Amino acid sequence: MKKLFFIYLLTITSVFAQQKIGHINVEKIITIMPDFVTGQTELQQEVQAVEATMTSLYTEYQNKMAEFQQSSETMNEVLQQSKIKEIQELELTIQQYQQEEQLRLQQREQELLLQIMEKIQIAIDEVATDSGCTYVLQSDGSMPTVLFDSGPNSFDITELVKKKLNL
Repeated sequence: MKKLFFIYLLTITSVFAQQKIGHINVEKIITIMPDFVTGQTELQQEVQAVEATMTSLYTEYQNKMAEFQQSSETMNEVLQQSKIKEIQELELTIQQYQQEEQLRLQQREQELLLQIMEKIQIAIDEVATDSGCTYVLQSDGSMPTVLFDSGPNSFDITELVKKKLNL
């Protein structure tokens, strides 16, 4: 049994020894890409616009609540119910707006990252082909992680991909 395992281990080792394996730190590339920097700035501006609208809506809500609390004793039942309904509708509007904008911003961020990752993947494919890599593994802690990144058959292609992307 030990002999069989040893033969298996030698076979696997020789197969990998014939393979050229590269590794890359994708995170390093993403953070310096102009598309990422521009996208982050645009997203931040969109977040600020949403926050400004939320502040405005919340101020309107507080004003309506204060007005209702001050004048509710002098209102008749019908007017009170109308004001309560108006306040409840504003609460619902605020909640819906917040949920919709949060979802929209998340989708926008995902679209941005997908576009960037597509560009990076094209560059990785080209660099791996040009340099004769059989496998390229991520070395930035993302999944999948690097199984090994040392030795004569593994080299870092991060700089080559940066060059391919003109970064």
